[in-house]
Amino acid sequence: MEVTNSEAPITLTEAAARAIRTKAERAGFPEGPLRVKVQGGGCSGATYVMSFEDAAPREGDFVTTQHGATVVVDPRSIVFLKGSTLDYKTELMSQRFLWTNPNAKSSCGCGESFAI
Repeated sequence: MEVTNSEAPITLTEAAARAIRTKAERAGFPEGPLRVKVQGGGCSGATYVMSFEDAAPREGDFVTTQHGATVVVDPRSIVFLKGSTLDYKTELMSQRFLWTNPNAKSSCGCGESFAI
């Protein structure tokens, strides 16, 4: 299912989209989307998992293309990600994706895991 920006269950900032396109190219997936899922683990109970893939989205997946980058989320994970924004921050000592997730009750210090 292709989702327009106004209907997208997650929002990508321009910085996140640029980072996705750059990292996809470097990983050898210039046309492949970024698959995002939530799985149990991390210090807060749930963790974000992101990987590039060249397979077509599966039935029921949510697909959004924003600022030239495509993200695919499975139906189980979208429940935990709905309304979230994915950003990319470049700081003096680090570069990383950063989630703003309104569904998270708390998150760890590094921002890679959260509690619902």
